[in-house]
Amino acid sequence: MSKFYSSHFSITLLLLLPNLISLNLKSQIPIHERFDVSKGLHDNTAYDISLDYNGFLWITTDEGIQRFDGNKFLSFIYTDNINKSGSCIQFDYRGRVWYQSFDGHLFYVENDTVKTLQHFKAKNFTTFRIIDSILTFYNGNSLVKVNLKTLNIIDQLFLPNAEISSIVFFKNSYYISGNGIFRINVDFKKIDTLDTRPGIISIFTNDNELFYQTKSDISYEVYKLADTTKILFYSDVVRINWIDLKNNTYYISTNLGLQIQERNKKNYLMTDYKFSKTFFDNYGQLIASTLNAGILIIPNENDIKYFHNLKENFTSTIFTQNKIFLATGLGKIFEFDITNKKSKLLYADVYKRQINHFIFNPNYNEFVIILNNEVKIIHPDGREIFSVENVAPKSVTIIDDKYYFVTATGGNGFLEHVFNPLKKSIWDSLYDASEKVNKFRKFTNLYRNRDVIFSSIHKKIFISTNTGVIIAGSNGDISAPNPNLFLKELFQIKDDIYGIDFKNQLYKYDYKRNIFNPIKIPYSKNDVRFILSNNSIFFLIFNRIYELKEGKPVETDLVSNQNIKYIYKFNDIFLEISNSHLSYINNISERRINFPKKIIINHVNGKRPNDTENIEIKYEKGQDVRVNYTFLNLDKRSTSRLYYRINQGQWNPILSGTDYLLFPSLKPDKYTIDFAIKEFGKLDIIKAFNIIVTTPIYKQTWFLILFQFFILILFVLYVLWQIRLLSKKNKLVTEKAEIEKNLALMTLKSIKAQMNPHFFFNALNTIQAFIYANDKLSATQYLSKFSKLTRLILENSEAEQIDLASELKTIAIYLELEKMRFVNNFEFDICTCDDIDTESIYIPTMLIQPYVENAIKHGLLHKKGEKFLRIYIQKISDNQIAVEITDNGIGLTKSQEINSKKSFAHKSFSSLANDKRIVLLNKIKGGNYKIEIEELFDQNHISKGTRVRILIPYTA
Repeated sequence: MSKFYSSHFSITLLLLLPNLISLNLKSQIPIHERFDVSKGLHDNTAYDISLDYNGFLWITTDEGIQRFDGNKFLSFIYTDNINKSGSCIQFDYRGRVWYQSFDGHLFYVENDTVKTLQHFKAKNFTTFRIIDSILTFYNGNSLVKVNLKTLNIIDQLFLPNAEISSIVFFKNSYYISGNGIFRINVDFKKIDTLDTRPGIISIFTNDNELFYQTKSDISYEVYKLADTTKILFYSDVVRINWIDLKNNTYYISTNLGLQIQERNKKNYLMTDYKFSKTFFDNYGQLIASTLNAGILIIPNENDIKYFHNLKENFTSTIFTQNKIFLATGLGKIFEFDITNKKSKLLYADVYKRQINHFIFNPNYNEFVIILNNEVKIIHPDGREIFSVENVAPKSVTIIDDKYYFVTATGGNGFLEHVFNPLKKSIWDSLYDASEKVNKFRKFTNLYRNRDVIFSSIHKKIFISTNTGVIIAGSNGDISAPNPNLFLKELFQIKDDIYGIDFKNQLYKYDYKRNIFNPIKIPYSKNDVRFILSNNSIFFLIFNRIYELKEGKPVETDLVSNQNIKYIYKFNDIFLEISNSHLSYINNISERRINFPKKIIINHVNGKRPNDTENIEIKYEKGQDVRVNYTFLNLDKRSTSRLYYRINQGQWNPILSGTDYLLFPSLKPDKYTIDFAIKEFGKLDIIKAFNIIVTTPIYKQTWFLILFQFFILILFVLYVLWQIRLLSKKNKLVTEKAEIEKNLALMTLKSIKAQMNPHFFFNALNTIQAFIYANDKLSATQYLSKFSKLTRLILENSEAEQIDLASELKTIAIYLELEKMRFVNNFEFDICTCDDIDTESIYIPTMLIQPYVENAIKHGLLHKKGEKFLRIYIQKISDNQIAVEITDNGIGLTKSQEINSKKSFAHKSFSSLANDKRIVLLNKIKGGNYKIEIEELFDQNHISKGTRVRILIPYTA
């Protein structure tokens, strides 16, 4: 059985208890939208409404006049201390809006400002008429015509003591009511008396017929005028405020609601509202003003709300072939007959306990009701058939003619039908094997069970629990299709099983694969709300109702309502159940009226558009372009959404209620802005206009050329003057700079020339030492290595830079010589990173050797034990290397102490020379040569050597 016979959303739904004899009188009300002070209307007392030529709705209240675009109210305030409440809204040839105050003042709105014609004030409120450019009103003595172009009186008809109350214009004649009904031709030449009976209070027309109203001691009477013939149209104790006509049906506005009269049949609707005026707009909607509830828009007077006054909540609904059953939060069940639109109360719990969920079994004509702690089976006449208490039930479904299946907080199991205990069922063996607990058999002990669905075709029970979904068969097998899937709702359409999880994701069960597959909706799950139905899946996105067809969302023409919980389709009728009523929606295709929506551009950065829809604004740096517009759309059935684009670009959605677009810092150019509405996946452009951002005069081509030419002349004159003044000075500066550069180069060569002999002197001393020691072999080996080193130094002595490979080769031979000099009592290692190509990197010659010499002489020479020196070269950027010279000698501190004890302060000649050389290299080559010297310590803060880090820019 479909879950839509037993859906149980916890929803708040107000119902009207049908305790009146005539249900059509009190239990139904047309679906409408109300606009009152809570939505921006000045006052809930609305005396008059009218649509202007653009489609704006104008309203008069006690606070003056307002304009409504379907979304927002715009107020027009007259600041002088006079009575602004009034009626009789009309429009002249220039689009100005007029109305008359109840004190007789004539107001009009022009350029968003309210003005008044003080010198044409009427004696009291009598209504007035505008025909083309002529305004006609009664000033207390005369009927006066005013030319609205010049605001001068052009004609008068003297009518003393006429006591005029109303003026209308009908079929090219004026009709006035006062101490009679009179017809006056348009040129004021002829007056016909049509009725002189006492008590005439008003005359009005719906543009098709003419009516006047009289008042006696016991009733109001309304007569319809046809030429000179008078026909009694209405007689009642209730006064009429307005009469509208559509399709041979009269809509009569009264203080006791809206009376609908068709073929001598009368029906009062919305009796809580005091209607002052009604009319049908271009969308076929009935728009009404009331004296106690603001403005009402009724999209279709045949779409009716039911149960709108019941002070209870809906908790669950059931849909059958031609009936809907409704359960409430106070334990009642109502039946609504779809065919005859009648409802009746079937059941009321004596304790007024909330019905959380219920199903209807048509085979036994009984309801199974889920209360907080009890399962009840009742007959539609209210008789209780069976009950199980203290089970904390959650949901129930029908398995067959013998068993129900119940889920509860502490478990789930079978409930045997009391009328068929001897009937055979495929579930008998499971029932007999289940534990008997409190009048039903517990199938599992799973806690926190939620929902249950039965597939009659596949004979499977689907149970949603807090540990996932389980599926049980009649042979006792249990499967868990998705171990980590937690569904809050299960429902069924035909034999398809669906579920919704706590993240609002929709799933469909695959019988073949035994798995719940997610159904992808092309919107954020946070924007989607699913609505249960009897034969389809509906959901709400951005206040629009879609239907899921073949796995894709298709926009419908249903009325959008955020509070809709169920949609049931019955033939050509849709039944919507929301949190306030049951709505009876007629054939949607007949309700749709295509009438264009409007976009009106109010201004762009304060500037109004011209007749060609072009708006020209001046460019200012950093200026944002703000387009203020009005989306004029009174159609309350519309599901259209507004979009915009600029210069044929991408369409962008506009949030509902937004009345401006902002374009940051538009450069001077012409921009085309398009507005479109999207309905049923199609975009229709409803407005296009141009914004022309003009170039400032100081940025226009002719100005720039002239200005640049002027600047060029000034610049040439200035340059010539400066050349004459600075030529000698620049020459002296150039010569001085060249001399300083040559001097620096010569100094650098001198230092390098001094370094080479210094090195040779040290080497010769070592050879001499070997000869003195009579160590011929060492002297021979040393002399061989020395010759190689000498050749390398001589080959590179004239070059400013050599490749790194040659420099390292020279240092390696030098270290071998020093190692022999110190009788092999130290080790060394030269290491380069893999990403360094030593043959393609060029550095200044003899830049590294002096620091290697210092490491041996001042660090390793005085150390006892193992001695080690390491040279490590790495690339630190694309044009710079770092050379680290690390020794495990005595360290800087100890070395300085030894030197301080000598008879004179000592600093290596090579170090002094290299320091000068580094300064000169940075000055001449503009490089980033840098020396960093660091003493190394162990964890006991005892010196363990020295590290010298040389940063050398290189060229490849």
